[in-house]
Amino acid sequence: NSECSNTIGSFSCICNHGFTGNGVTCDDIDECSLSIDNCRHQSRSCINIDGSFLCSCGSGYSWNGTACEGISVRLQGPSSDTGTGRVEVFYGGQWGTICDDYWDRDNAAVVCRQLGYLNAVRALRGYNVPDGSGKIWLRDVHCNGNEQNLTSCLHGRWGSHNCGHDDDAGVVCSSTDVDECSRALHNCGSKSQCINTIGSFSCRCNHGYIGNGVTCTDIDECSLSIDNCPQNSSCINTYGSFSCSCDSGYSWNRTICEAISLRLQGPSSERGKGRVEVFYRGQWGTICDDGWDIKDAAVVCRQLGYLNAFAALGGSSVPDGSGKIWLDDVECNGSELNVSKCVHN
Repeated sequence: NSECSNTIGSFSCICNHGFTGNGVTCDDIDECSLSIDNCRHQSRSCINIDGSFLCSCGSGYSWNGTACEGISVRLQGPSSDTGTGRVEVFYGGQWGTICDDYWDRDNAAVVCRQLGYLNAVRALRGYNVPDGSGKIWLRDVHCNGNEQNLTSCLHGRWGSHNCGHDDDAGVVCSSTDVDECSRALHNCGSKSQCINTIGSFSCRCNHGYIGNGVTCTDIDECSLSIDNCPQNSSCINTYGSFSCSCDSGYSWNRTICEAISLRLQGPSSERGKGRVEVFYRGQWGTICDDGWDIKDAAVVCRQLGYLNAFAALGGSSVPDGSGKIWLDDVECNGSELNVSKCVHN
């Protein structure tokens, strides 16, 4: 119930929304018992769930987006008392059916939720639905599955249709919650997490992304200047995160970007001839002569302020060093500004 957040040289643990703790241990916040929910002023009861809470209207009422109102949807048929039947809506003082054009599980989910069920098992069409009579109120209903009531879904004009009652829509509802996330019955994007809730689910964009959970866009921490790259470094945006790259002539010492120093050692070092040493992570060390050539020497000499590299020395031509050997298999093309920019192990 927490997210790991990478930091320069370390990491931190942050409890997910709806949980509290030190990030290693995170406990659910009971919004209901703490009275920090927003259910009560809307005449709804609060139901605590892991990481969040739900507001539930009392029996016989449904949520219309602002208040609990009398249910305007019902099921009809021999099994309607057990959550299976023909869907009817109350409009203009009269009950009527819904045409099953485009009728699917997302539509059924809204109906079942509005009727107080936790889950829609499936959407019924055609001969699976007992024929109704009277008005046919709706057609071409398009829900995304998250609406609080059927009338919030896209649909055709009330009373306008070309259907018969053999095309009535129905549902099979259940009071048992289905985990849409584990059963892949959600529409969350590839850059988001599916979070199961009682009777539904929600989509939350991964860390480093922003959006509605169905569509998530990378946050460019660099252009927004919300990175924490140190001095002498550049921010590089990556999908879902960013990285910091030390500027030319600098190296990472686990806390800052420090200048990479270079020196010559040996009896003739003051005249531009000697063993090459680099200063890295607080310590001087040598370079192995594997593949060492005039191009590598050219970069070293330029970095030391000389105009030209006369020769690349190796083996017995170089006085032995001691301590760290920092680099091996250095391959410069001769144009680099410092030896740290060359290819190396």
